[in-house]
Amino acid sequence: MGTDGFSLHPNDLRVAAGVFATEGAALQHAVTAWQEAVAKAGECWGGDESGKKFAADYVPAHDSMAKALSVLAQGVPSVDPALRYVADNTVDQDQTNASKLG
Repeated sequence: MGTDGFSLHPNDLRVAAGVFATEGAALQHAVTAWQEAVAKAGECWGGDESGKKFAADYVPAHDSMAKALSVLAQGVPSVDPALRYVADNTVDQDQTNASKLG
């Protein structure tokens, strides 16, 4: 479907969409398990001078990573409906164009 060397295969998009849904759910589960494990460990580096130095670097890096992983875990599954939307619109547009041809 398409011209000038570009083609789009709606069924392939739908298959790929399902992969994003499945892998997105797995990623969400992994991120949750990681967050729970880190929370369970607590501040295991201690309160002495070297522990405080470690925490000064670790805590901001951990917080940044946790935020990024959460955004990613939410974003990956959202690709599923977007790909399905593109596939459906492609089919609809092809049908509309075909009906105009006669």
